[in-house]
Amino acid sequence: KILITGNTGIDSLLMTIKSDIPFKNKLLRKIEMEKIITVTTHRRESFGKPLIMILKAVAHLAGKFTDFKFILPVHPNPNVKENVQNKLKNIPNIILTKPLIYPDFVRLMSRSYLIISDSGGVQEEAPVLGKPVIVLREKTERPEAVKNHAAVLTGHDTNLIISIVSKLIDDKRFYRSMAKVRYLYGNGTAGEKIFKFIRKEI
Repeated sequence: KILITGNTGIDSLLMTIKSDIPFKNKLLRKIEMEKIITVTTHRRESFGKPLIMILKAVAHLAGKFTDFKFILPVHPNPNVKENVQNKLKNIPNIILTKPLIYPDFVRLMSRSYLIISDSGGVQEEAPVLGKPVIVLREKTERPEAVKNHAAVLTGHDTNLIISIVSKLIDDKRFYRSMAKVRYLYGNGTAGEKIFKFIRKEI
């Protein structure tokens, strides 16, 4: 009675990528051809000192790799927004945006060299796009990405974040070992499988 289908979110991701919808965000349109690193951080366990340590790492990396644009859609929660603005707003190659609509965010991920994030959804989506993920969490409920070398857990350790991101940029062999398309959480057929299963059951 149990059917393993994969995540319907991967169906949405692949449909969005296939449609190749252009950026609606004007700022993203301007930097579309740049080298991009996407950063997201919003989880409650990161509030306070952990977030400050994460932002310190991002600021350092932006100063070290000035040929990259670091794009950070800023979560509206004051615990996030105020710290992000205070720590990152004056760094030239860090671009802070409002939260993005889903097609824009998917396109941004697909254009990124790598992704730095504490998002659970991003841990599922990035491997499908072949994008290495630096996971800003001490533990993850999605261990498959880590086990399959699509993601690295760094927590909020400033030095470790800097070290792993730097290695991904400087060591092309290491980057290629992570930047592979992996369908760990579905291959885009979950909705179809569910539909056929329900129709048969009914």
